[in-house]
Amino acid sequence: DFAASISAPASRPVDVNVVLTNALLTLLVVLLFGLMSSLFNSTMDDNREDISRSFARLMARFSGVTAPLRSFEQGLHRAAGGEHLSSASRAIVVLALTGLIYGFLSPDFGPNPQSLLLFISLVLGMGVVTYVSEGGSTALATRRFHVESSVRLFGAAIGVAIGFVLISRLTDFQPGFMYGYVASSLILGNVALDRRRSAQLVIVPSLALLAISLGAWLLLGPLGAAARHDGSWTAVLADSVAATVFVGGLEGLFYNMIPLTFMDGAVIYRWNRVVWGVMFGTATFLFWQLVINQYSSYVDALRQSSVLFCLLMLAAYSAVTIATWAYFRRRRRFELAEA
Repeated sequence: DFAASISAPASRPVDVNVVLTNALLTLLVVLLFGLMSSLFNSTMDDNREDISRSFARLMARFSGVTAPLRSFEQGLHRAAGGEHLSSASRAIVVLALTGLIYGFLSPDFGPNPQSLLLFISLVLGMGVVTYVSEGGSTALATRRFHVESSVRLFGAAIGVAIGFVLISRLTDFQPGFMYGYVASSLILGNVALDRRRSAQLVIVPSLALLAISLGAWLLLGPLGAAARHDGSWTAVLADSVAATVFVGGLEGLFYNMIPLTFMDGAVIYRWNRVVWGVMFGTATFLFWQLVINQYSSYVDALRQSSVLFCLLMLAAYSAVTIATWAYFRRRRRFELAEA
């Protein structure tokens, strides 16, 4: 059961050693992501043309695999953005696909009533997460800064969702890795906001999403008790929706705060690194404390497969970033030597 894999508040007393362990893990993640992302972004910016050409050649070499995937993504884009569909219909299309894919986080997902309930809770929960974050950004841009903005659904979220489900199943991570958002807030027209206002469009909805995610976590206790006592379909659905909002919101906030150029975290990072550190650090600590490592401290935490996997992913990201930077730096020196 998806909701049952998440510990409700006060299910166990708070262990200070666990909190300290997760605080140390948070510090490690924030420092490494801050350093590596700066290096990664600068390397990408300085060598964008070369990287684009190399990527195009790689895609052409594996066209037998990439062509069907590209056709699938274009089909999703047409389904989600077709002019013949209303905004509500486009939202339902993408949310339904997202709910279907994330349903496979459960090993028992299939044609049965329990899976139908999980599917509905995922659609409702991910809808809340998406429109609190991206809808909130659009509302802020329109009402406070008086610029035209809109929420646009994007099919690429489906590919990301599939990747997260595969990783979750391969690592046996529960309740599962969920990217969170299936839409993006876009500024329409030729309007350029300064860094401070751009950062506000990210910070305010992110804080609202954090509050709603923690509120859903606080409701897990009473909703779970009601579901066990009542056993009705509506009680179980309410419990599952709260679990989806909590996990999807918190994990989505964590991933979105990573300061890569194409993520919202980079907007805050460019404006004020201290604010970014507080935002990313808060999301990271809660991610460790409430989702990944709730009960293990110090060396015992490193024996958990989910903790090890996260640290290995961080190490792999750092290694790829350093290797990419070193490659282009060496190549530039070689070109200068030949010239």
